[in-house]
Amino acid sequence: MTVGPDGIVYVSASRLGVVYKLVENKLVRFIEDKRALKNANGLYIRDNTLITGSEYLHAWRLSDGEHLGLLAPEESPIKNIDGIAGDKLGNLIISLVDDDRFWVIKPGGAYAPIGQSNVNPVDFDLHPNLEFLFTPTIDTTLQSYGVSAFRYTIEK
Repeated sequence: MTVGPDGIVYVSASRLGVVYKLVENKLVRFIEDKRALKNANGLYIRDNTLITGSEYLHAWRLSDGEHLGLLAPEESPIKNIDGIAGDKLGNLIISLVDDDRFWVIKPGGAYAPIGQSNVNPVDFDLHPNLEFLFTPTIDTTLQSYGVSAFRYTIEK
């Protein structure tokens, strides 16, 4: 889920291929696209654009839900997106289901992994003032849970 600049809450329904918005305490279908929103999980709003992470990274116009295209080509390693956040420079930070690193996508479209450590991010949050990425850590063999913090250095 994410919250728009006007306070409207947007929620993805992963299995249905739908993004809902919360209007007057009711979920209303905003975007329905079974292909582009297949397994949609991460949502993020930048300017007047809703960014959805599913099999690929899609952009939608926030005012009317019109599809604006992909933010990373289908042949890129940016696939099966889980979490999405943005930094002060307009970069997108994302986590992937099948990759144990954070990734950054620059405003011009260039992308790269952030570090090579095995952080296994899934859902995460970027604290913009502290410049830390926070992600849950789960060790199913020990049945332990925690939160990890990673320093995020903003690069131009």
